Amino acid sequence: MMYEFNGEKYDNIDDLMSAVSDSIDMSDDDYEEILNDTYAEVEICGYMYSQGTAIRELDNTAFRVGKSEEIDNIITDLKYDIEHNRDDEYEIQYCDDKITVIEDEEIEDD
Repeated sequence: MMYEFNGEKYDNIDDLMSAVSDSIDMSDDDYEEILNDTYAEVEICGYMYSQGTAIRELDNTAFRVGKSEEIDNIITDLKYDIEHNRDDEYEIQYCDDKITVIEDEEIEDD
């Protein structure tokens, strides 16, 4: 099986996932919004804060680690989908390009 992504062809899914990971453009605001949508507000000293906003402001290292783990989860889920489904194309969150599966017959025609 071959894959096309960002104008390049890949025959190894791990190489493909590495290229996809490098192309994901999740901003800090995107990740903060994910956290804010996922978790309820938290009270700090009598004031209510969205958890994504709080962690971003209070512990930027934890915020960046969490963002990196979120991107890893996107890649893991995408790899699983590709290995277990037979779709022709795969959209990628936070990426402008998509993955196109190239069937063996199409490769021979090139």
